[in-house]
Amino acid sequence: MEDAQDMPTTTSEANIMTRLLTVCEKQGLFSADNGAPDVDEDLIEGSGLDSMGLTYLLAIIEEEFSVEIPPPMMVSELRSIRLIAAYLAERLAASNDTNVRIR
Repeated sequence: MEDAQDMPTTTSEANIMTRLLTVCEKQGLFSADNGAPDVDEDLIEGSGLDSMGLTYLLAIIEEEFSVEIPPPMMVSELRSIRLIAAYLAERLAASNDTNVRIR
């Protein structure tokens, strides 16, 4: 089984990563002074995102992509921007719900 970091990034995942990083920076989640985290960096251990930061990130994702991610999933599985983008791309592609969108 391929590691998520070794998997090629699809255009939709790349677009989602770009959008997510842009929105997070605009909302002040990632400091403009420090720059955005590396897309493969562990957001909790590497970027030091605390529980409030994760909660804010989940709210941004729900607002921007209309996808809810359970907080335990963020802590245990989706700990990098790349993993979050892959999950969102999969959910958006599989969704027949017209409420799911990327702005």
